[in-house]
Order: sequence, then C-alpha cells, then structure tokens
Amino acid sequence: MIDRISIIKFESVSKTSLLVWAIILVLYTLWNVTIVGFGIEHIILPLLYFVSYYIHPNSRKVLLGYLPIITYIFLYDSLKGFPSYLHTTVHIKDLYDYEMALFGISTESGLLTPNEYLQQNTHPHQDIITGLFYLMWMPMVLAFAFYLWFKDKLLMLRFGSTFLLVNLIAFVVYYIYPAAPPWYVEEYGFIENFNISTSAAGLVRFDQVLGIDMFRQMYTKGSNVFGAVPSMHSAFPMVVLFYGLKYKRKWVQNINFLIIVLGIWFAAVYSNHHYILDIIAGALCAVLGYVLFEGVLMKTKIGYWLKQLSEKI
Repeated sequence: MIDRISIIKFESVSKTSLLVWAIILVLYTLWNVTIVGFGIEHIILPLLYFVSYYIHPNSRKVLLGYLPIITYIFLYDSLKGFPSYLHTTVHIKDLYDYEMALFGISTESGLLTPNEYLQQNTHPHQDIITGLFYLMWMPMVLAFAFYLWFKDKLLMLRFGSTFLLVNLIAFVVYYIYPAAPPWYVEEYGFIENFNISTSAAGLVRFDQVLGIDMFRQMYTKGSNVFGAVPSMHSAFPMVVLFYGLKYKRKWVQNINFLIIVLGIWFAAVYSNHHYILDIIAGALCAVLGYVLFEGVLMKTKIGYWLKQLSEKI
C-alpha cells in the first residue's frame, strides 16, 4: 500500500480511470438499489465526485483529501439497509428514566426532562438560532477540512481520519445500544414502532417561522431512527474544535468553534432530538476517537501512509 500511495500521479482522463469509475458507479448503484434504497442523492453525489476528479488537478487532490469524510458519508447512508433494532432491544423508557433521574427539572406540573421543559418554553427567535446552529454540524466539518487543505494537508488527513474513526465508534454503539430520541417518546410513548422514519421534531418550528420545508425534507432521508446514542451532532463540532486547537494559529477561530459546539449541544436538546445523556455519549466518542487516533494510530504505519499521501495532495 505504501508503494501505491508513493506513485500516485494526477494524469489526465484515461480509459483505465474511466473504466474504474464505471465499475465503482455500477457497484454503488447496485448497492443502493438492492440494499439501501435508491434516491436522488445517489445520483448527485457520484456525479459531484466524478466532476471533482476530472475538472482540475487540484480538485482531484482535494477529493483525495476528503476520502475519510466521503467514506463516512457512504457508511452512514448504508446504515439504512441494516436497521439496528433487528439485532437487540431498543432502549426507550430506560433511557428516558435515566435522563429524568439525572437531569429532571421540577415544575408546577411535576418533574420534566430538559427536553420536555424546553418544549414548553419555545420562542421563534430561539427556533431560528438553534436551527441555524443545528445546520452547522456537517458544513462545519467540510469547511474546516477545506481550510486545512490550504494550510496543512497532513493535518487535514488526520482530521478526516479522526472524524471517520469517531463515527465508526458511534456505529458500534448504535448496534450495541439502539436508543429512541426524545421526539419518539413524545410521539409514540414507550412502545416499539419500527414502521416510521426519522423526524425533524422541534426543528419543524424553524421551517414554520421561515415558511420553508427544509428540515422536514432532510429528516425524511434519515438513516437511523434509533441512533440517538451517541449524538454525533454533538461529536462532530468537538472534533473540529480539537483540531482547531491543534492548529494553534487562530484563537478567535477556536472561540467561535467552542460557541458552535455549545450552540449545537443546546439545539440538540431544544429541538427534542437528543437527551443530555446522548450529548455526553457523543462527546465521549469524540474524545475517545481523537485520543486513539492521535495517541495510537498516528504512531503506526497509518501515520506514515498519511504523511506520504499528504505530499501528493
């Protein structure tokens, strides 16, 4: 593998590369048609990658730098074909009870979870602000990776690889501990119902204030109804913050990252998508993934391969 990486060349369009792309496209299409479920995104994404690969040598290099994140997108989308609830019991009431016991808020009407309390205390301004924060989770990752491509290509690859590792850890937890989000309890109670799709929940208020249908449409394509634990919306900005601090150049930038982390955490609870326990689990995944990659994997051949690849992009 080292030899393969060391001889990467960014040649012009060739019959061989077109054949490879054709094979990948056929396999990708078959996978989605037979396993995942085919959608318009399965046309748009390969087209975007194809154009990026051939339109310019630099766009090709950027695409290679994004490979860990592209791998995450493929794997997360593929979760649709392998529902976690088929493998073990879904945690609904026990998670709700843990949240209530640890973070319950006393009110005149009784003890409420933070989610329930916030659902009774919404405001249009908060709906807009939290909706904007919640939209940042993936654009923040993509934008920061692109920024690092110009500033420090090796750090970009390390960031992307850690991001992928954090998600792989989360995927394992999804199947060990499938868990219902707060909106599920609000809509269906503590009874298992597998014939549903993900919900925009409180984010619908953002759509209603602005008169759009964005979040509802986004969540009809969700991959995992019972993937509340861990909250990856909470983990992603933490990975960005870790590498922002590692870059050590822009303290104002890192303060902004911290604000976004806290904003997304609050939005996750306010929108009824996650319990505080989900957020804690997501934060622990981010810390574990970062420590494992930087403290262990970067000292193996993986670190050497990334250094080699960084010199080619």
